[in-house]
Amino acid sequence: MPDDPACILLRDGRFDAANGSDAGKLKELFAGIAKRRPARLVLHFHGGLVSRQNAIADAQILAGEYQQSGAESIFLVWESGVTEIASQKLPQIFREDIFQAVHVKVSQFVKAKLQKMLRPEGARGPGLPVEFEATIQKDIDRRSAMFSDLPIGEIPPDAAPDPDAALTEDEKQQIENNVDRDPTLNGELRAIAAARAPAEPGARGADDVAPKSTLMDEEVLAKIIPPVPEGGKFGVTTFLLGKHIVWIVGAVVWRLVKRRDHGPYLTIIEEIMRELYVRAVGRSLWTGMKDSIEHAFGFEPDCGGTALVGEIKALREAGVRPSITLVGHSAGAIYVARLLRALHEKMDDDFRVNIALIAPACTFADLARALEQAGKRVRNLRVFGMGDAIERVDAIAGVVYPASLLYFVSGVLEDERDAPLVGMERYYSEPYVGDGFGQVAFVKGQKVLAGPLAYAWSEVSEREGANCDMTSHGGWISAAATLASIKFLIHKDGDDAW
Repeated sequence: MPDDPACILLRDGRFDAANGSDAGKLKELFAGIAKRRPARLVLHFHGGLVSRQNAIADAQILAGEYQQSGAESIFLVWESGVTEIASQKLPQIFREDIFQAVHVKVSQFVKAKLQKMLRPEGARGPGLPVEFEATIQKDIDRRSAMFSDLPIGEIPPDAAPDPDAALTEDEKQQIENNVDRDPTLNGELRAIAAARAPAEPGARGADDVAPKSTLMDEEVLAKIIPPVPEGGKFGVTTFLLGKHIVWIVGAVVWRLVKRRDHGPYLTIIEEIMRELYVRAVGRSLWTGMKDSIEHAFGFEPDCGGTALVGEIKALREAGVRPSITLVGHSAGAIYVARLLRALHEKMDDDFRVNIALIAPACTFADLARALEQAGKRVRNLRVFGMGDAIERVDAIAGVVYPASLLYFVSGVLEDERDAPLVGMERYYSEPYVGDGFGQVAFVKGQKVLAGPLAYAWSEVSEREGANCDMTSHGGWISAAATLASIKFLIHKDGDDAW
């Protein structure tokens, strides 16, 4: 096993000079490759939610595994700094009293709307039939079985054309009035307001209540909680949470009716986080991580992706032409897609690569753009991932979020709610066909993904190179059959079809 895996460290797309990486080190690595003239070269991109230390530790293991496949390897290590989200921030949010109160309130009105939609049109009445909180809490406690007694599939998809049209104006007003007058929610908001108001040391704060902190977005709080009034007393309807709850309920109902949900329990949690906690759950960090990938392909000499492309081109011009396999795990697949586009622009007409994507967290939009521009550069492509039944129980935060990281990325971190991801089996069938899903159709229609073994969803045993036994998003290296499949594909001769 190599003592020192070939790692290039990047920060915001640039060489991480503070930790020993620069263009000179990359040139040294490729000079060694040119001298040894290996038959195979692996460029490995780890997931986006992995620390530098863990990425290097994984590289130490994988360099040896790839060597057994007759390949040299280079690892691009890029820091994202969001490893604490699932393990720390989500449980903190879940424990907040305001989150629990909002969770119950949203669940009440979502169920009421679904029940109303399931009634005959002439028997629906003007308002929403809201159940008691204790009854709704029992539904919440059922987790994945929440609302399983409601035949939601009988509601026609066109009953909610978009989130804003999922509720009538009367229903929106009913929810808003109910929320703005709810004593529990008002009490929690008063406590949050007290924490935000300047107070003398030892004072209880505005409204003479004990202050409470929250991870809710500052921008949202600024809209919900007005400045502390004269005398520090808030009125009965001072707070403006109702409009936010209306939007959350409408979005959940729309997703459920359109079959774009992740189950009622998860979907409600996702939409609350999207509306009220988006910064705390890491959306800005996820967006920044994707931006850093784009930054890597800038014009400056310290842009790691651009420098990598230059070295690959120089290697080929020197007559050294190993079979190149791009391996991308999780958000590393986004890096692979961007690299493919950059290679297409610079390489000679005969240049081709093989691609193995493992639980790819890239959207179909990202991959479609790469394949539309540079699809002819791809000799082989295979997607490995967890089957949906396993994906749904690979809990990243226990009962707080009892599904996989890819579900969380799709439901919370991406700009589009329920964003179709290449690494999730659920997006390869209904309802993700037809109008609005052209990029999904484009990717599925590519010749390199047309074969029966193009996708390996665990648990599956097809043949060498197409076996997958992943049961956790981050544990693929320990999944023996999956790792063996990757090694088998790397070892195949470059011109051989997968």
